[in-house]
Amino acid sequence: MAISVPYPDLVELEDGTLSPVTKSSWMGRELVVESALPEGDIREAFGDEGFGDSSLEIPKEGQLGRGMVRAMGDWQTHFRLYGSGDRILIDGETEISCRYVEHLTHGWVPALEECTDILSWHRPGTFRVYHRGAGQYVGRIVKRSMLRLGEPQTKTEVAGAAKIVDMLAAGWLAYRVLR
Repeated sequence: MAISVPYPDLVELEDGTLSPVTKSSWMGRELVVESALPEGDIREAFGDEGFGDSSLEIPKEGQLGRGMVRAMGDWQTHFRLYGSGDRILIDGETEISCRYVEHLTHGWVPALEECTDILSWHRPGTFRVYHRGAGQYVGRIVKRSMLRLGEPQTKTEVAGAAKIVDMLAAGWLAYRVLR
């Protein structure tokens, strides 16, 4: 089953300029959520929505602690927090679950609006959307669209793949010993 998420198609920047949001914009992570809340308050808000610390991740430069993740069937949404002066930037994505090998190559869609929804419910008025490419805050979202991420044609469980690798390694070792 594919997954679809809402995402801005056209935003109005704080100076009144209209700025289209293209695939390269979201792939470049130009729109991020910025908050002056302490890290603990942000984590608490996400925790209230079922997000927990990510156990399998490669931290990115500037990342504060572990990311936060919530599984939704075969999908997961993952948020990372970054320090930016006295503010925190929140960047998120939805992708196939990391319990599948395809997680590494399948792709992702941004979870910007899920992030703003969570903060609106739990900490209203404590964040703004920042457009890194334009160097301005977003005044309002003019038009939205749905970004769709199709399901991989096959899904290989990481645990199953690890067993196959172990069996192949054991077979190779036995071959080398018996040879």
